[in-house]
Amino acid sequence: MKKLTVLVSLALVTLTGCGDDLVDRAFDIQTDTLDYICGCSVENGQSADRASCERDNPDFAPLTGAARDCYERVLEGTPSADVAAIECTFDATEAQLSCVRALGCMASAVDAEACSDQFEGAVDACPQISELTEAMFATCVEDDGRPMM
Repeated sequence: MKKLTVLVSLALVTLTGCGDDLVDRAFDIQTDTLDYICGCSVENGQSADRASCERDNPDFAPLTGAARDCYERVLEGTPSADVAAIECTFDATEAQLSCVRALGCMASAVDAEACSDQFEGAVDACPQISELTEAMFATCVEDDGRPMM
């Protein structure tokens, strides 16, 4: 589950594409991931309740305010090749989330690793986004690596 957290965070930080649609898609992925993580965390007794799980997973706080505005501004001028790269990464992220959800909250390490391997293979097959687009999105991130709020 830790690997999923890191990979989804990376996908969210490198948003590119079609304005509101991709920002909305990123938000949906982020929300679905937090739902899975916190559902399992509470079910497995790692968190007392949903609120404490959310506090323990700040990387999945909803994109709001300045971060959302910044991402949308950057998306307005993003080249189509970069849009395709991010859409590919989002497809891989959604497939990984589906894979781990299908395993349930008590997945074996072998099964969880199979989902991670599938994700990594899918991401490796995606085109890379340009350095310029990455640099533009980096302006939307605070010094601590979190999206601006």
